[in-house]
Amino acid sequence: MKWVTFVLSFALLCCQYSLWFGKGSVGHTEELQEQLVRQEEKNQTLTLRNNFLNAEVEDLAHGQEA
Repeated sequence: MKWVTFVLSFALLCCQYSLWFGKGSVGHTEELQEQLVRQEEKNQTLTLRNNFLNAEVEDLAHGQEA
């Protein structure tokens, strides 16, 4: 009976280790979430810039000003 308890305890520790320190751990997930927020902000800025440049190109292509 002690052997079964030891094996189950060891299995639980292995699962807990991967949860807290391995790939996909709580800390790693939070870091990825922060990276996602920063990347979405950069994408929004670049989208606005692209829209401005697209409008400028359309104006140059179809505008009447010399």
